[in-house]
Amino acid sequence: MIVFSKNKNFRQLLINQWISGFGDIVFYLALMNYVSAYSFAPLAVLLISLSETLPQLIQVFTGVAADFQKNRIHKYLLIQFSKVLLYSLVTFLLLGQDFSFLILLVICLINFLSDSLSYFSGAMLTPVYVKVIEQDMTSAMGFRQASMSLVHILGNLAGGFLIAWMSIGALAGLNALTFLLAYLGFWHISQNLQDLEPELGNARNLNRENYWQHLLESLKVLLGLKNVVRLLLVSTFGQVTLNILTPVATLLLLKRPFWNLQVGQSIAVLIVLSSAGLILGNILSGSLLKKLSTKLAMYSSQVCESFILCGFFWQNFLLVLIASFACSVTVGLLSPRLQKSVFSLIPEESMGAIQSAINLFSMAVPSVLSMLLIALASSLGVIYMLLPLVLMLALSFYLIIPMENLKADSDSC
Repeated sequence: MIVFSKNKNFRQLLINQWISGFGDIVFYLALMNYVSAYSFAPLAVLLISLSETLPQLIQVFTGVAADFQKNRIHKYLLIQFSKVLLYSLVTFLLLGQDFSFLILLVICLINFLSDSLSYFSGAMLTPVYVKVIEQDMTSAMGFRQASMSLVHILGNLAGGFLIAWMSIGALAGLNALTFLLAYLGFWHISQNLQDLEPELGNARNLNRENYWQHLLESLKVLLGLKNVVRLLLVSTFGQVTLNILTPVATLLLLKRPFWNLQVGQSIAVLIVLSSAGLILGNILSGSLLKKLSTKLAMYSSQVCESFILCGFFWQNFLLVLIASFACSVTVGLLSPRLQKSVFSLIPEESMGAIQSAINLFSMAVPSVLSMLLIALASSLGVIYMLLPLVLMLALSFYLIIPMENLKADSDSC
């Protein structure tokens, strides 16, 4: 909170993210709700989901291209304004035309292009962003993640309310307006950010040979950061445990209800506590627990995960509930530190590619492992899912043991 109040550039950049993120969430819910009334609804849901997912999957490649860019602040402004124009076109299509499958295709293409530009521009701005928050990076990262989690919750609540009162065209217009406000907010601080912009970008020109060479070099840099890779793997395994909580807990509650609550009510309590734990961990990472060593936090996370597994084994939902909250706090604590460690060690010219690679890994690997474990629990039973989870827990301890001199705000990891 202190870094938010004192750092004008960080404050404006974060407010921009709040505004545009809120608009994105509301429009996504509205579009999903709107297409459900049409005969092509199943295909529409698939296309909308693809338009949201594909930009995440290709972000490594857009991140590599971002590392070659110069005049980044100017280009970022142009991209932000182009998103205003793109969603103004979406508004026109939804207000001025009869909805059809062709219009849906155009909207999905626009959404894909807009999200791809967002990942590209975000990677392009990363070196500037790091300079903005370098004085208190862990606190800034933690506050950013915590506040964006709250925006996600509020956006879903507001979206559920607004889709009952506003037309899809009006909500598309609201989304375009949020992008306009974000553009104006960035323009307001653009002159300040230009002074922080790296001069070289990347010394080489962007072509096919340099592109792939830079991608390989960036991945080598990342793999050379042994402790960062260990921290990334341990955080990923922790995320897998959190991802499977809801479906596995549901399977347990079907056999043993929790007190006098319905299954849905018990799951709601679990989700709220887990979300609150993540937010609390994000906030505490750079404040009250700033001096807590990252290595100790990682050990604490594994202990909490072991209690979750015990809760699964004993079919004790209360133990799962308590351990999940504690585990969420430790995962939220570690996430900003991972980013701080990476940004402190990698060269400016590789930040886009490496950060994008970490984002993709953190998204794809936990998702795939979680789906496999949930399928195992659903088909064979929860008890059969515990063995791979125990193996991941043991691997995490093995990865943590060699790590040394890990402190919350150290300059190296």
